[in-house]
Amino acid sequence: MFARTDDGGIESVLAKDPGDLRNIGLIRSHLQTEAVSFRKGDYSDPARIHGMDMPGVTELEAGASRVAVRYEPLPNGALRVPAPPLRPFEPPASNWGVAPTPGLGYP
Repeated sequence: MFARTDDGGIESVLAKDPGDLRNIGLIRSHLQTEAVSFRKGDYSDPARIHGMDMPGVTELEAGASRVAVRYEPLPNGALRVPAPPLRPFEPPASNWGVAPTPGLGYP
């Protein structure tokens, strides 16, 4: 799930079954890996999944030095938070979470 915030957004990924430790481990590993890549300005993985014209990816790559990405494990998953300072960089998160891509596990 994506939630908009004043300084960007929060992505949380939770296992449907809180007892599914394998899936929770996969979620945590994936988001932790993505957070490390994003800190380096590498958005190639989500661009590969969502298309190379994914909204905001060019701006994120160009503004990588102004985006701090934080990873936090949760009891049944994990979250990734673009942490301040983001301004005056306008995060493309304003484009995210508006229209989920069909076929990617969205209801």
